[in-house]
Amino acid sequence: MPRELVDLDATFRNDRRKAWGKVAVGAIAFVVVVLFGQGSIGGLLDGDLTSLWIALSVLAFVGLLIPVAVATNRREHRFREQFRSFLSLERPHSACIAGPQPVTLVRQAQQAGASTELIGGRGLVGLTVGEEGAEVWIPGDLAPRWRVQRAEGWVRVVPTTVGSGGYKYPYRLHAIEISDGTRSASVIPALQPARGAKQRPSAAFVQALRDLGEDPADHLVR
Repeated sequence: MPRELVDLDATFRNDRRKAWGKVAVGAIAFVVVVLFGQGSIGGLLDGDLTSLWIALSVLAFVGLLIPVAVATNRREHRFREQFRSFLSLERPHSACIAGPQPVTLVRQAQQAGASTELIGGRGLVGLTVGEEGAEVWIPGDLAPRWRVQRAEGWVRVVPTTVGSGGYKYPYRLHAIEISDGTRSASVIPALQPARGAKQRPSAAFVQALRDLGEDPADHLVR
């Protein structure tokens, strides 16, 4: 039975446009309220400086959020690369796939009879892929939590969400799910960005699918 191909790049582009559209509408609405607002706050065009202070406060808050977000992103990237390096040292002859945990990973760990410690939040999961299948690792583990055997049709690209934490991504997420019919696991592949190179959102999935012995053309629209 043929698989349904997933167009990750088009999905990302469309959702990013929608997210930026919402930001633009919110910014325009804010400017209109500040300039033409009525009532107790008033508007700048009415000579009330209260709105000016509100506008400056919001801009200052946004200005502080940007460096915090950049620093957080860099820290997460460094941690992910350290985790990937650890997996490479533990399994030097295996391909390593690392990325955020899909929300389904808790259920998959339970079905495999494995501990759910550090699973279900916004942490990472890693897969080390060998000839017989894949091992599932969580940061801090000194041994795999569980294993998934290689089987026919064991790989799928499926829609997903991340674990708890309250933050909602402004675009839809997909994960790579592997299953041998008894045990399963999933990961949202993360890129190892090449410096100065702009890569498509699907690039990490293409590499991960190849690491799993799959032809990306069987799963993705490219």
